[in-house]
Amino acid sequence: MPLGLLAVSVMDLSRFGDLLASWHAEAYWHRGFAGPLSALWEGLSPAASAAAHLIGGHPSPGALQQLALLGVAVAAIVALVGVCRRLPPAYGAYSAAALIWALSAPEQGHPLASSSRYVLTIFPLFMWLGSYLEGRRKLTAILLAVFAIGLAYCSARFATWHWVA
Repeated sequence: MPLGLLAVSVMDLSRFGDLLASWHAEAYWHRGFAGPLSALWEGLSPAASAAAHLIGGHPSPGALQQLALLGVAVAAIVALVGVCRRLPPAYGAYSAAALIWALSAPEQGHPLASSSRYVLTIFPLFMWLGSYLEGRRKLTAILLAVFAIGLAYCSARFATWHWVA
């Protein structure tokens, strides 16, 4: 892995004259390192506002999305604890590095944007979830229903040309 990182950095240097061009490209997407788990903390305010809109009787796809993104981030942190407790240390280290990285570069104005798609790539979280659900039929059925509703919602938005991530 270090050789791959070095190769990309050398390519960035030769092509763009900047050893860290890949890192600096985050600014194009209005993202940048803002501290460990900063997206989570910055995402609390929009999620609270979204909850207030829903409670106030003003449901909107944007409000649902804010709550879902916060829910995914919190669930990923809970799963990370499970991974560290039940799976080999390498899986915990990989999961922590990937999750902390994904939740430490918030997008300006939308701190948790795309966090769900970053979490989907952290496979040990799902390994732990599968082992945790073993023998828990009711909880498995509930979670499958939640995942199915989420899939239907995201598929419908995608099919109607709306941004999903």
